[in-house]
Amino acid sequence: MKRFITHPLTLVVVAIAVLYGIFGYLIDPPMPKSLLIQYMVIVVIGVLLVATFDDGSCRRLFKPFHVLLGAPGLAPWRLLALVVVVGGSAALAYAAVKPSREAPVELRTVHPAPPSQLRVYGRDFDLVKLRNPLREEAPKGSQEYRDLVAEGREIYYKNCIFCHGDNLDGQGFVGLGLNPRPANFQDVGTIAQLQESFLFWRITTGGPGLPREGAPWASAMPVWQEMLKADEVWKVILFLYDYTGYAPRSWEIDQGGGAKAEKTAAQGAEGEAIQAVYKKRCAQCHGAEGEGDGPAADYLYPRPRDFSLGVFKYKTTHADSEFPSDDDLRKTIRNGLPGTAMPAWGKVLTAAQIDGLIEMIKEFGGWDGETPEELGIKPIDLGEKVESSPESIARGAKLFKKACVQCHG
Repeated sequence: MKRFITHPLTLVVVAIAVLYGIFGYLIDPPMPKSLLIQYMVIVVIGVLLVATFDDGSCRRLFKPFHVLLGAPGLAPWRLLALVVVVGGSAALAYAAVKPSREAPVELRTVHPAPPSQLRVYGRDFDLVKLRNPLREEAPKGSQEYRDLVAEGREIYYKNCIFCHGDNLDGQGFVGLGLNPRPANFQDVGTIAQLQESFLFWRITTGGPGLPREGAPWASAMPVWQEMLKADEVWKVILFLYDYTGYAPRSWEIDQGGGAKAEKTAAQGAEGEAIQAVYKKRCAQCHGAEGEGDGPAADYLYPRPRDFSLGVFKYKTTHADSEFPSDDDLRKTIRNGLPGTAMPAWGKVLTAAQIDGLIEMIKEFGGWDGETPEELGIKPIDLGEKVESSPESIARGAKLFKKACVQCHG
């Protein structure tokens, strides 16, 4: 036993373990992990230098390894050592790279500082001087500008709606399961405070492109330079600012009327105003003519409603009635449909705008201008609520077996 305790290999292991305990647990305040690793590298090198000071001590230190690797009768122990070394290395590697939900030592900034230079698409960009080239080609308000915004809208609703949402508020049906949640572009604290070059950096490099300062970052943002071209990213950025009504931050003073001027200009005839609302809020999914063929439609399940068919699932009218009531449509628009891509527009649209959209839906289906009586709309007679009793439960069980068990089991 004394021979084992005084063996150089035992002394090396004990010395390294004791020094690790001192540096890692006894020093107050705790030592940063990066500094602890540096100290332990120095400790291991120093202890090995002392233990291998001369040839005799060196041979004695490594003799157990020579015996383990060379003795014919120690094959099982060699296999065990291989498993321990490989498994331990894999465990350490996994522990070093696995995601962590622990808060960083320093508070993160809301908007991480971008680098001064960015390399994407095989070229270098100077983010300090970078401007959206499409704004120079197409002045705001021109037909070229509107065409670029329309293209950016289509790209957004094919790629970004799932996380950032139909209303660009970070409420996408996939985004609800992410932590942290996707950026809310409607919040004045996001893109309204940023230059377009910042958005270009964040979109093209995604979560992996975030700076090391403030890490660990938990971001599900993809690296879009691998899927979108540079001009497509700029088109999406144009759309984000146009949709939200914000202007990108710059050193130049905005002489225009901004979002308020646009809203005032849009308040023309009622029909035109409602058409503008439909185009901005609904056409991306339901299509320009309400046929459920918007740019996002092929990427949604279930697909958006085709209004031209006049067929609706959620209604309180009788089964023989082909169409729902206005109140049925109003509830769907206001409250949305959980489990689908249909968002709740009640906090975004006014009551008058919702009523105007209902009339547009009727126009798409060709049943506008007709009264409920002409359409044969008859509300379902719900009758009176049945009190719970053994008899009513027995009747319900009988009806369930007759009408429901085939699907619900």
